[in-house]
Amino acid sequence: RTLLLLHCPPYGFFDERRGAHAGSVSIWKVIEEKKPLAGFFGHIHEYSGTAMLGKTRLVKLPPANGFSACSLSITDKKTSVEILSKGAGGMI
Repeated sequence: RTLLLLHCPPYGFFDERRGAHAGSVSIWKVIEEKKPLAGFFGHIHEYSGTAMLGKTRLVKLPPANGFSACSLSITDKKTSVEILSKGAGGMI
């Protein structure tokens, strides 16, 4: 039933920068241990999208200055995410 909202992504997910990983091993361990439904991350601006770490949906949010966002749906403890981008008529 937990959602994580963190700045730094877990190690190995959306975290590669100049050939090295900039994510947090500690965050990775917490996700592995506690198994939240989803975790949302920023920090590394070059990435956006989703991945799975075990049963946890990882969401790398796009940078705010790109006028993008995401929508998370939870049904019976299953998650789905849609990345929203600014279109001709606003958010789509």
